Amino acid sequence: MDRKDVSSHEIEEKGATKKTRDGVVLVPQPSDDPRDPLVSSAIAGLMAGPILLAPLAHVVGISSCVFWSLIAMAMFGIWSAEMTSSDDYDAFVISRLFGGLVGSVPQILGNGIIVNIFFLHERGRAFAIYSTFFTIGKST
Repeated sequence: MDRKDVSSHEIEEKGATKKTRDGVVLVPQPSDDPRDPLVSSAIAGLMAGPILLAPLAHVVGISSCVFWSLIAMAMFGIWSAEMTSSDDYDAFVISRLFGGLVGSVPQILGNGIIVNIFFLHERGRAFAIYSTFFTIGKST
């Protein structure tokens, strides 16, 4: 049996179906292709989001952009989770793209909120806490 590390899951390949060590079938099935559209669409969204949505913060404000992007990110996460049948693959990829678009906004604009709220001598601790929680939140 070949074992590979895919998205923090140790999987076993048995024929065409990939499963965890505990026998849970991975859905969607991970691909060995580096141009996997599940990963590519989210990364494309994360790259394009700041370019498209960060200028909006100058019009409506940073807090509004962060708030509404978090709401949208939750909605796209729910949409993505509901795409479970084989006919929903295209919609799943699109939901990942839009989730990436709005998901990058809090990461980009959060730094601006810290700069606006804290004095210069307080920003080091604030950035350390922000970065730690942001990293922990993405890894769970």
